[in-house]
Amino acid sequence: MTSGPEIALGDPVSARDFVRLYPRLRAFARVIADADMDANDLVHDALVAVLQMRTGHIEDAEQYLRRTMLNRVRTLRRSAGTQRKHLRLVADSSNGAGEAPAYPSDLGALLEVLTPQERAVLYLLDVERMPVAEVAQLIGDSAVAIRSRASRARRKMRRHLEEE
Repeated sequence: MTSGPEIALGDPVSARDFVRLYPRLRAFARVIADADMDANDLVHDALVAVLQMRTGHIEDAEQYLRRTMLNRVRTLRRSAGTQRKHLRLVADSSNGAGEAPAYPSDLGALLEVLTPQERAVLYLLDVERMPVAEVAQLIGDSAVAIRSRASRARRKMRRHLEEE
C-alpha cells in the first residue's frame, strides 16, 4: 500500500486530496468507532485538527488523519466511558421479558467486544491488507505488539462466538 499524499496547508490541491481520501477515511472511522459514535464526526474532527495545525506540512496525510481519528476515539471512550456504562444499564433494565434476545454473532456486537485499537489493527491488516510494519507505524507501536494485538483480538472474537 502506498502512503497518502504530502499536503502543505493552504495548497489548493489539498481539498482534492481530502475529497479523494474521504471514502477510505470514513471506512476506517466506521470500523474504529463505537456504536454510539458517528464515523463522519471522526473524519470531520480529524480534518479540523489538520486545519488547526500550527505547522504547514504533513508528510503523509492519510496516516496523520487515521492516527488523529484513533486518538479521538480513545479520548471519547475515556471521557464518556462511565456515562455509556450507566446508559447501558438503564437500557438493559428497561428491556421487556417478551422481546427477542439479541444475538452476539451480529457483526456489530462482535466488534463491540474489541477496543477501537484492536478493531483498527484487524481492519488495517485483514481488510486493507496493510503490512504489519505499516500498521505498526500508523498505530505507533512495534510490529511484535501489532501481531500480538491482532492475535488477542481474534482470540477474543472466537471466545465471544463460542459463548453464544
